[in-house]
Amino acid sequence: MKLIGSLLVTISLIIGVLTATTAYLVPIDRINPDEDEVVLHAPAGSVVDEDDPAALPEPVLRPGTMEEPLVLSEAHLQELREAGATRVHAKEFSFRHWQEWWIFLLACIGLTAGSLMVRTAMKRELTQVAPSPGEQSTVPPRELLENARKDALDLQSELSKMTDQRAKQQRILSRVERMQEQSFDPFVQSRPNLINDYGMAGYAQIMDRFAAAERQFNRAWSAAADHVLEEAEVSIKQGITILDEALARLAQQGE
Repeated sequence: MKLIGSLLVTISLIIGVLTATTAYLVPIDRINPDEDEVVLHAPAGSVVDEDDPAALPEPVLRPGTMEEPLVLSEAHLQELREAGATRVHAKEFSFRHWQEWWIFLLACIGLTAGSLMVRTAMKRELTQVAPSPGEQSTVPPRELLENARKDALDLQSELSKMTDQRAKQQRILSRVERMQEQSFDPFVQSRPNLINDYGMAGYAQIMDRFAAAERQFNRAWSAAADHVLEEAEVSIKQGITILDEALARLAQQGE
C-alpha cells in the first residue's frame, strides 16, 4: 500500500502541476465576446509572410498596454481561427474558461488519497513491529519521561556533592544504565500508544526530542566510561534540558 500510495502521490502531483499551467490558457471556442471580457496577456497566433520565406513568424494579436488593454472581440477571435490558433493567454483567471479543471480536481483527489495511503501504511508498519503486550510498559509515556528527568536531576545533585572521581564515575554509569532500563527502553516500547494518541506527526515531534535527550545520556555514559567526567556532567545537563523539551512537546500534543 505504501508503494502504491507513493506512486499515486507522484503521478497526481505531476498531473496537477501540468494541468495548473493551463489555467490561463483559454480555448478560443470557450470565449463569448458578448458575455466575456477576456484581456489578452501574451501574443497570440502566428502568421508567416509567404512572400518572404526568410521572415520570422509574426503574432496575429499583441497584448495592449496597461492603460489600453486588448479585450478580445469576435473579429479578433476570427483572425485567430483563420491563423490556426486554438488558445490565448488570458490576463485573468476564469473558472468557466478552464477546460482542464476536472483533471486538476482528480489530481487533488489522487494526491489526498495517496498521502492517506502512505500515512496509513507507515502507521501499520510501526504498530506491527510493536512489542507484545507482555513486553510493553504499562507506565504512561509522560510518567516515564518525568521519572527519567527526576533521576537525572537527582544524579546531577549527587555529583555536585561528590569529590571522589571514581565514585562519580560509578554513579554516572549505574544511574544512566538504570534510566535506560526503567525509562528510556519502556518509552520506546510505548510507540503504539504514542502513535494512537498523537498521530504520526505528533509522534515524530515527540520522538525527535526524546531521541536527542537519550543520545546525551548515552554520551554521558561513554564519557564516564572513558574517565572524562567533565564531559559526562555537561552531557547530563544538556540531556535534562532536552528532556524538558520532550515533556513540553508531549504536553503540547495532548492539548
